[in-house]
Amino acid sequence: MFSIVVDVADVLLLHAPSPESSLRGTACANTLFWGIRNSGFFEQPVQSHQAPALASTQPELYKALLQALIQARKDAGITQVELAARIGRRQTFVSKYETEERRLDVAEYIAIARAIEAEPFELMRTADDRELGQL
Repeated sequence: MFSIVVDVADVLLLHAPSPESSLRGTACANTLFWGIRNSGFFEQPVQSHQAPALASTQPELYKALLQALIQARKDAGITQVELAARIGRRQTFVSKYETEERRLDVAEYIAIARAIEAEPFELMRTADDRELGQL
């Protein structure tokens, strides 16, 4: 039996589109993504066809939604650490979505808004009004 050692960064570079490519910023359809499945005592590599999250088609509205959520957290006097504890996540999760390093889906947005005792739909309405220039 033998082992194969692979540098993950090198493997990722093999699948990265070239700067001249029209696919820049998107995942190639034939690129495979790997993860680890914990099956009891052993961990097994698992092949997945799930691509990374796509960019928003409404980036300004997404930023307004995010800013409304961040401002509501700050207005409530809740730190990132306290919020993370309320939603059962790590502080880095909160930091990453607040700095737009990670995207939130709708369910996460609603759960976070409720954790800071804000009305999620009012935050969305405020962000939408701000985006439309009505505030």
